[in-house]
Amino acid sequence: MISRGFSLKIYSVIFLSFLISSMSFSQKYYNNFGNPMHIEMLISGNYGELRPNHFHSGLDFKTNGKEGQDLLSIEDGYVSRINISLWGYGKAVYITHPNGYTSVYAHISKFNTEIETYIRSLQYKNKTYTIDTILPKDFIKVKKGEFIAYSGNTGNSFGPHLHFEIRTTNTEHPLNPLLFGYNIKDTKAPKIYSLVTYNLKSDISALYKNISKVYNNSKNQITDTIYVSTKTGLGIEVYDYVDLTPNKCAPYKLSLYKNNKLIFSFIADEFDFSEKRYVNAHIDFEKYLKKRKKIHKLYVEPNDKFSLYKNLVNRGIINLKPNETANIKIIAEDINKNKTELNFILKAKYSNEPKRLESRYLMNFDTENTFVNDSIKITIPKNALYNKLNFKYQYIGNGKYRVSSEYIPLHKKIKLAIKPFDIEKKYINKTVVIRTSEKGRIQALPSKYTGKYISAHSDKFGIFSLKTDTVKPRIKPVNIYPDAKFIKDNKIRVKITDNLSGIKSYNGYIDNKWVLFEYDAKKANLTYYFDEKVPATQTYHNLKLIVTDSVGNTAVYEVRFFH
Repeated sequence: MISRGFSLKIYSVIFLSFLISSMSFSQKYYNNFGNPMHIEMLISGNYGELRPNHFHSGLDFKTNGKEGQDLLSIEDGYVSRINISLWGYGKAVYITHPNGYTSVYAHISKFNTEIETYIRSLQYKNKTYTIDTILPKDFIKVKKGEFIAYSGNTGNSFGPHLHFEIRTTNTEHPLNPLLFGYNIKDTKAPKIYSLVTYNLKSDISALYKNISKVYNNSKNQITDTIYVSTKTGLGIEVYDYVDLTPNKCAPYKLSLYKNNKLIFSFIADEFDFSEKRYVNAHIDFEKYLKKRKKIHKLYVEPNDKFSLYKNLVNRGIINLKPNETANIKIIAEDINKNKTELNFILKAKYSNEPKRLESRYLMNFDTENTFVNDSIKITIPKNALYNKLNFKYQYIGNGKYRVSSEYIPLHKKIKLAIKPFDIEKKYINKTVVIRTSEKGRIQALPSKYTGKYISAHSDKFGIFSLKTDTVKPRIKPVNIYPDAKFIKDNKIRVKITDNLSGIKSYNGYIDNKWVLFEYDAKKANLTYYFDEKVPATQTYHNLKLIVTDSVGNTAVYEVRFFH
């Protein structure tokens, strides 16, 4: 019998249950992969976590808080791709295995000698640090357990760790690595921290005020019946935990039942990278931006096509007649079948319609939408929206235009074209579109002048304006100065920054020959490690560093040093 409130049941699964679940997974997934490191496999993040603009596509393994752990190939295969980027995965290596899977190792600090030699030859050949190359089959072979690289902190990583993935080779879909039998000790059930109800009487974002109510789960019970609209969506703040680390992880499976009928489930097993931005439709986007709360919505927006949703009935939306009640059950489950069950009662009540907001421009998600006036042109491509949109525009003065609301997520970039009314002709090509958030954060967008407008693309709504950048980048020496002597120090370090449009390119030359400077964009560090291009001949050399921003402002630093 179900009580008026809800009861919270946590099931701890013993190790035997884990073995049974691992056996069932092994019937479908290969279960003989090795570990990617010698050290104990402790995770700081798992597959399916809600990250900014994407679902996490792998496991984050701890590396004892430092760089330089040996990374090992989990199976025989060959190096099929090497990617070095300023953000994202940083330095990454891809190994294709004969069983139909590809393993990925990211945020690397350095590759093994064979891979490092090959990639450096390409970097010098192309005179670039960033590179993405596909290797021929069996060009660089590896064996199971072979050392392939050192762990690091490159790219969009904010602490040393290994980002590890297993993908299907033919589709490149990332799979949940825990499906492959990796033994991460876990007897803890997910924990639901709060329940959110949403009034969905309108299908139009911002056409009605979005009414939501949060029920905190700190005491594991709500004694009163929850009164809701006749059309309601639910959401939960939920995290999973494993035994040996305190980090918050994501649940593997979420299920929603109405009167014992399954109407929604979310299963984190496999997705396509083209789907990653659907995370912004899955979460309560506004609550995330305002409070950094990660709410899993247990219903699906009209244009949310994410493939991890299963067993949908009416998109998970709960329809009730006035005064009708429904018994609701939510189950949060991890991959080892540890479960948390939440039971409660909803009751629909008569209520006044939410206040209708004024709308002049109603935009559908399945067509391209355009707004034009004398100052600005805005194009929202087909399928950029997750729901119908009550579009709002406002000129707020000082050349600033408020375009819709930043709390409404986008799946694709919109195009903005702004007329440069008050900008001198000589500065047109040094002017960029600026996006300003509600908190005042400024982002310069890659922009171009098209003869009538200065245009750019943005993956967010917000406040937009134009700004001219005439300031060249700044080059700040760290360990080099006129006649500096490099005897024991094996590297040259400088910092490069830009005030607005951002660094577009840099090139370093020693004695008029291009040399490889590695760029850590998040720390603004530019580093040249002495190599065979500049042998220690105990002579003086001349360094020339050229840094250019996105609108063509260029800074040059020249200095003599001894090595």
